[in-house]
Amino acid sequence: NVKGLGYAITICSLAFAAWYFWGETETHEPLTPPTKDTTKARGGRITALSVHGKTLISGDEFGLIRLWTDSPGRIIREWFAHDGPIRQITKSPQGFMTVGADGRVVTWSLNGERLDGRRLPNYRLNDAVATSDGALIVAAERGTVARLGENRSWTRASIHGRAAFAVALAPQGKHAATVGSDGWVRIWNALSGEETASWKVEGAWVTTVFWTPDMLITAGGEGLIKAWAYPGGPGATPQQTWTGNGGTIIALDLGQHHILASNENSTVHLFERTTGRRLHTWPIAGGPAMAVALGVQRAFIGDGHGNIIMRHVTNGRLLGTLPAINQRRSIWDD
Repeated sequence: NVKGLGYAITICSLAFAAWYFWGETETHEPLTPPTKDTTKARGGRITALSVHGKTLISGDEFGLIRLWTDSPGRIIREWFAHDGPIRQITKSPQGFMTVGADGRVVTWSLNGERLDGRRLPNYRLNDAVATSDGALIVAAERGTVARLGENRSWTRASIHGRAAFAVALAPQGKHAATVGSDGWVRIWNALSGEETASWKVEGAWVTTVFWTPDMLITAGGEGLIKAWAYPGGPGATPQQTWTGNGGTIIALDLGQHHILASNENSTVHLFERTTGRRLHTWPIAGGPAMAVALGVQRAFIGDGHGNIIMRHVTNGRLLGTLPAINQRRSIWDD
């Protein structure tokens, strides 16, 4: 009957609205072994880099993970971790965590064992952080920020415009900061999902955020790196600014004494963290570097051809290159 049909349509509409505004519950995936047949691996552009002690971890546009020894740059292990680009590689207590454009966040041991896998259905992910209670806060396409957790999950759709690019967890672990294409930084209660503060950072995209014990650090479309006092808020002004050569900053890493930044104009800049002084500027072949990382006295840069360039942070000298094609050995000067 018509009345029953109308009731059914209303229920379906409410269900769709709940899905659209609050998002889907995250999915735990079975711990299937990773694909380790890399014989047909191509030399893909490096999209993520991370230094873990004496191990360098790289991820590329085809989803391939490689673990390198610090010297002489030998591959320890390699496997396909994601279907498509790896957006981020971060440390975890068990080893490291990879964030893929396929919507998956996977935790790995340094032996290549898959320990945990989660997915936000129907979203491409850009970044993720793990909370102390085992949940994940993720930054996704379509401006979405979400918490994936056993006890409590939440989704804030379209909050950052076209995309949420990055997320950082406060040192105390109770809040998370996210940035995106809307040019804003937003502070969230990591458990409840309540937005506790927000302020305009740039007139363009904000592509990355770090949270240190004394400040928030952002970078993006204006080509500037800015340090903010927490909690910020409307009218907030940066406490310190580092200036590159212009162009959107698309990759950033923060070390104890240095900041390493890649610009869309195919240059990479090394700054002294305390003074903001620019120490070195290096041109990058084949287009901008999509990933950079700082190690002990070393800067690692993924160039436009899929190679990993290593430079000394003090004198800027080229130390070696990890070649993209059939990466089985490297060339070192030291």
